[in-house]
Amino acid sequence: MEGKDIYDVFYTLKLDFKEKKFEKALNSTLNFYKISERDLFKELIKKLDEAKKNAKYIGNSTNHFIPKNLRPNWIEIIESLKAEIENLP
Repeated sequence: MEGKDIYDVFYTLKLDFKEKKFEKALNSTLNFYKISERDLFKELIKKLDEAKKNAKYIGNSTNHFIPKNLRPNWIEIIESLKAEIENLP
């Protein structure tokens, strides 16, 4: 759970993409690594909870890669990403 990963996933989910292709790629990855979809999302939620506790560190270690005007409030971005994942079908 690095800031760059949180930032990338958060903004990637905002893009217009073909859900069927994404699901196919995700399922291929999960099958390859022998991870259940339920376990993946459960672990993501757990990791985001941990990341929220370390939001200040994440910001300090990541912000220098992001232009000042695009730097997020890390607690808000983590909470928003967690909510999106929890609401996935």
